[in-house]
Amino acid sequence: MATLRQECRIVYRAANELVQIQSRIVDVYAANKADFIKLNDQTEIRLDRIVSVNDKQVSSYLV
Repeated sequence: MATLRQECRIVYRAANELVQIQSRIVDVYAANKADFIKLNDQTEIRLDRIVSVNDKQVSSYLV
C-alpha cells in the first residue's frame, strides 16, 4: 500500500478498543525492536496492532 500511494481502510487495536481509519501509508519502518507504519497524517501504528487493511484480515484478532 505504501508504494501504491493509495488511501486504505485500516482497523487496529488501540488500548481496549478497535479503531477504524481511512488514510494513506507513507512509510514502513522498524524502531525499538518493532515494525511500524506511518500514515499521511503522521499517525504511527505498530504492525502487530493492525487487524485488517482494506477488509483483509492480517491478524488472528477476531473483529
